[in-house]
Amino acid sequence: RLVKFTADTGTQDFAEFLNEQIEMLQTRRNDLLSSANELRSSLLNFANDLTTHLTLYGLKKIAPNIKTYFLQQQKQKSEKKLMRRWLATKQWMQQQIVWLRFGKIQASLYTRRQSHFTEIDESPNTVFSSISQQVYHTISLQRKLPFYYKQLFLSKQVFYNEFFVGRVDAVKKAETAISMFSKKHAGALLILGENHNGKSFFAQYIASQTYDKTTIFHIQAPIGGATEITALNTALQTAVGLDGTPENIFKQIPKTAVFIFDDLELWWTHSVGGEHLVNTILKWTELFASRHLFIFTVNSFAYRFLKLLTPIEQLLLSTIYLPPMKVETIRESILLRHKATNLHFIYKNKEDSHLSVTRMADLMLRIYRISYGNIGISLALWAQSIQMIDDTHFELSFPELPAELPFHKLSQQEQTILYQLVIHNRLAQQRLLNLFPGKEREQVMKSVRHLYHIGLLKHIASHSYTIEPLWYVAVITYFSNQKRL
Repeated sequence: RLVKFTADTGTQDFAEFLNEQIEMLQTRRNDLLSSANELRSSLLNFANDLTTHLTLYGLKKIAPNIKTYFLQQQKQKSEKKLMRRWLATKQWMQQQIVWLRFGKIQASLYTRRQSHFTEIDESPNTVFSSISQQVYHTISLQRKLPFYYKQLFLSKQVFYNEFFVGRVDAVKKAETAISMFSKKHAGALLILGENHNGKSFFAQYIASQTYDKTTIFHIQAPIGGATEITALNTALQTAVGLDGTPENIFKQIPKTAVFIFDDLELWWTHSVGGEHLVNTILKWTELFASRHLFIFTVNSFAYRFLKLLTPIEQLLLSTIYLPPMKVETIRESILLRHKATNLHFIYKNKEDSHLSVTRMADLMLRIYRISYGNIGISLALWAQSIQMIDDTHFELSFPELPAELPFHKLSQQEQTILYQLVIHNRLAQQRLLNLFPGKEREQVMKSVRHLYHIGLLKHIASHSYTIEPLWYVAVITYFSNQKRL
């Protein structure tokens, strides 16, 4: 039509088109005027209502509504506050339940540890073998467990101060002793405790807090212990990286170095004259304790003999006993190591990041029931209970130990072997045989093989043996109840 209108603007169609447009504009104008009138009317009504409400009568009339509004707002705030308090109370109650469970299990385990051994019917072979097989089966599934993860949980010789937790009172006592040494008080620092309970880590930690690591020397005994003076001299030379006699070595090293003799019991044998290497170490201490700081770690059971056989007590600045850790400290130590990795664990079908407080408590109590707070045993149990699922996830599965175990049904010789390993920590085969003078070698080794076969002993390098960590606390509990420790 526009083309047509452009060609001939005088036609009748063009006139009709203009009339249509005019009518549409007039209709639109009327609609706008009507809307404006309605808006004006609404504004006038609103103004009248507002004027009415602003009068004294109007304010009195709407006061109840305002009061209701504020009451509703106050109620909502109160409800939110109550909800926050409820959530906080719920979390507090969960935490108290956890502490209650921790305290209950610690008390029950302590009572069990002090109680007398009761009779059970199963043979030792059946009981020990069946439980040990659970652990060995789990260990066989650990092949994909990263090396660095094993190092964090199983290596004794790798110490990271970042993972040191607890032991507040012991650290203060050690700091006091080191302060005494720095003030020219000669003597050694003795650290006591069960095997595997962190004595070596503690010694390294307190030494590194004051002294440069390059001046801290660890003198390690052979893995199965030693009875020869040449082994002791070699260990000292290896630690400091120098040749020569021990006397010359102690003189060559700059003053205020730290010499840590780990596991003093490995330099001793519970036999006639078996303390001669410990006496040699004490002689060095007496000669050079005013020049260097000497730190000894020794298991508590061996120390009861050593203090009777040697003059060790006369040379001590301080004695620090490391008791078993509380379950919450065990939890902190384990999780601190675990979170330093990129692995995730699953327990009872829940990933670690989604475990509730109570379920995490249950997990830690499973470990504590076996370790009784021994940190080394706890870390070993954690690592031994891992079953890898993929490269970043693993599942935890712990064995269940019966309340009573048939140690009393082992032969007298087998019990004696376990007893000697409690005292000595680790024994090389020859040292072990020397503890049974007059016994035939094959007879003793037959007992050793039987204990190994049922899972009570662990074979380590150089034909040496130690008690399997799973059973260590149960063994010392048995001998304690028998009044032998």
